[in-house]
Amino acid sequence: MILVTGSAGLTGRFVTRALAKAGHDVLAMIHRPEQEPVVRDAGAREALAGDLLDPGAVARAMAKATAVYHVCPRMSNDEVTIGHTVVRAAEHAGVRHFVFHSAIHSLLADMPHHGNKLKVEKALIESALNYTILQPARYMQNTLVEWNAINERGTYKVPYSTDAVMCLVDLEDVATVAARVMGDPNHFGATYNLDGHEALSAVEEARILSDLLGRQVVATRVSTEDWRRAVETIRTPSQVEYLLKMFAYYDRHGLRPGNANVLSWLLGRQPTTYREFVARTIAGSGSGNGKGVP
Repeated sequence: MILVTGSAGLTGRFVTRALAKAGHDVLAMIHRPEQEPVVRDAGAREALAGDLLDPGAVARAMAKATAVYHVCPRMSNDEVTIGHTVVRAAEHAGVRHFVFHSAIHSLLADMPHHGNKLKVEKALIESALNYTILQPARYMQNTLVEWNAINERGTYKVPYSTDAVMCLVDLEDVATVAARVMGDPNHFGATYNLDGHEALSAVEEARILSDLLGRQVVATRVSTEDWRRAVETIRTPSQVEYLLKMFAYYDRHGLRPGNANVLSWLLGRQPTTYREFVARTIAGSGSGNGKGVP
């Protein structure tokens, strides 16, 4: 049984679906019981509600697992504490493989959520566990936050410079890799940078959207004030501050690409391009069923 933490979130659902499709039994750890239908729909065999900050709840979930895929709730101010709790529980339970969902360039501490993931990576490397660390680039699925506005008004709004160039990856590719490395000793001790072959600005993304949708889509920057007002009821204060620091970093540096050869090797094919992702989303193949972070 593979324990997936944070399984009701966007990443957790994609990973759960890929693991189930690959024939793995998935135990989904959820925060609230009402999230169970979401993870069951993604393919989880079992679901267990509990707080990742509760060592007892984590230990109960871990006792049923032979391996774990750890996804921390996005932009959590408690990521380091949660990471240490999950790593310790996995050690105590004697799980055979621990896969940590980190982020590309986790050493970029100017973005606190990256720096926090680096600390969890350190704890994992210093543990007695067989581990694999996956470091995905920015999800193409983040475009879906603006999908209605893109379709209805031809506007693609982002809260950072529209000229900032970002490395991109399809979350479906990431989930495919997650299922392939899980439990395989050939991937023990590895840290994999998961990045596609292209890096695009919002302006360049809008050109692709325009071409495939057959209508003009214009990338525009939303002000910090307007963005804050739009999310203040759905994000915690610490999440808002983390995201604002991330946007400020994007303004200064964008998000530099990694090396796509790693993802190509793990997939056994070329990574999905942004154009292919948009075409697939338009076709309604089911890949547009999640939302990224605004």
